Amino acid sequence: MGLRQRISAGLAANGLSQIITVGLQLGLLPLLIVCWGGPLYADWVLLSSIPAYIGMFDGGLGAVAGSQMTMQRSAGHIERMHAVANGAYRYITIMMVCVLVAGLALAYFVPWHRVLNLGVLANPSAALVAIALGISTLLGLWGGLFHGILRAEERYATGVMLANATRLAEGLACGIAAWLGYGPVGSALAMMVVKLLAIIVTVISCRGLVGWLPQFGRGAWQDIRALIPAASAQIAMPFSYAMSLQGVVLVIAHTLGAEAAAAFNAMRILTRLITQVSAMIAQSISPELSRLVGVGENLKALVLIWHSALATSCICIASSVFLLFLGHHIFHLWTHDRLIFSYSTWALLLLVAILNSAWGLLAMLPIAINRHARIGWSFALVATATPIFAWVGSKIAGLQGVAAVTLMAELTMFMIVIHWILCWRRASC
Repeated sequence: MGLRQRISAGLAANGLSQIITVGLQLGLLPLLIVCWGGPLYADWVLLSSIPAYIGMFDGGLGAVAGSQMTMQRSAGHIERMHAVANGAYRYITIMMVCVLVAGLALAYFVPWHRVLNLGVLANPSAALVAIALGISTLLGLWGGLFHGILRAEERYATGVMLANATRLAEGLACGIAAWLGYGPVGSALAMMVVKLLAIIVTVISCRGLVGWLPQFGRGAWQDIRALIPAASAQIAMPFSYAMSLQGVVLVIAHTLGAEAAAAFNAMRILTRLITQVSAMIAQSISPELSRLVGVGENLKALVLIWHSALATSCICIASSVFLLFLGHHIFHLWTHDRLIFSYSTWALLLLVAILNSAWGLLAMLPIAINRHARIGWSFALVATATPIFAWVGSKIAGLQGVAAVTLMAELTMFMIVIHWILCWRRASC
């Protein structure tokens, strides 16, 4: 399969992933509310937020190991690729066991109804939900490593499709369990069983497609020690996104009120829809960037990233022009005229989305070759400062001031990424 065919397959798989995500979000919410009622569903939402933190216990190693294996495989360093896979497998497995033992020991002692202010669930039901969802997330760490192996062996689209099938099966299991009359405990256990079966299928598929699997006994710390800086930056980026997105909303709620925060958040959700195209393209070209740099084709990697960025920018700009003129109609229809629309804030947030799409895609080059430590921590610094300056902006110009601060943050990250790419080009090409 050639370069274009692999990218096209990756785009198709990631496009399907977006459809599944939207479908599950739109379908599960009303089903669970009808089956459980609002208060019980609210408890489920709170408890299901815990796995997001558990998923970070691999230290970002699964993602960077996938990129490293891809570069080693393309360069013909098969033994080094196996060493990275073995080391990552051993580290992730040890971390999973430690987190599982600690989680089981603590779950029944945590007063979940008080800690999360649950309205209906209490121990032991709340503890069972937390444990089942936590185990599902831990199993997903294994799945991420095996998907990285498929990525290295030019089976990226297959790995994405397996992940898509897993998420769809988990969502269906949750919905079916609720529809059959089971509560959050039954749905969480059903999702855990489905996740376990999906991991078994992934392992069997990986073995059949690439002919090898990582071995625990052959893993060593030195095989992954060099990946720690990139892995730490990989973990910093989700925290940075949370800080820049949710932190700003909290600032608006504090300074301008809950209604203004809701309006700003709704406008940003709609404008960020155009970033989904950039994310799909970035994820699809990531394995090819790793592969090209792995064989020393740095110039071709630059051409690929620039052409992808140009295509994405054209799509995002065209979408922004469309939303600039029709966005207020979509906004009022979506919110049933219950939130205030600010045209100037809307226009600024469209520029924010364009810049975010641009630097997010360009940053895929350093991410794909595990050279993104500086960018990751720069993003963390910018994201941490954004709510502080947003507070000042809200005092000066209301929502427009907050949007302007967000735009400056995105422009800063765009300049940082451009600077990195130009420096890398001078040093490597």
